[in-house]
Amino acid sequence: MRARFDHVLPPWVDADATFFVTLNTAKRGTNQLCHPSISTAIFEATDKYQKDRRWFCEIILLMPDHLHMIVSLSRDVALAKTVGAWKQWLGRKHGILWQENFFDHRLRSDESADEKIRYILDNPVRAGLVKKPEDWPWGFVPGA
Repeated sequence: MRARFDHVLPPWVDADATFFVTLNTAKRGTNQLCHPSISTAIFEATDKYQKDRRWFCEIILLMPDHLHMIVSLSRDVALAKTVGAWKQWLGRKHGILWQENFFDHRLRSDESADEKIRYILDNPVRAGLVKKPEDWPWGFVPGA
């Protein structure tokens, strides 16, 4: 049985914490995310959350069966609730089948954020989908 993560920030974590988040689709190995209409919906929903100040998303990158993003939230916003509502809306509206939970890792410094962004951008290269990160069309930086 898989461990369940509660995604609750301990009281000692600074406000406006930044997280590296990974969401997996329920059908691993199946391309659910890298389609023009689906990617547009995901990027628009990401941008809407940004404009509504629900989060600050530095980058989001889609892979066929998962996505990675770097997101910051204020202390009064629950990561699990925010990500859960976002996933639920995308699932209902666009038929994306998500795994029940998600993985998050709180970043501790700018150096760590830069390292995770490089990891995210290199993911399609490591998977053998493109030769250079800039050749992957399924990434988005809100507000850019």
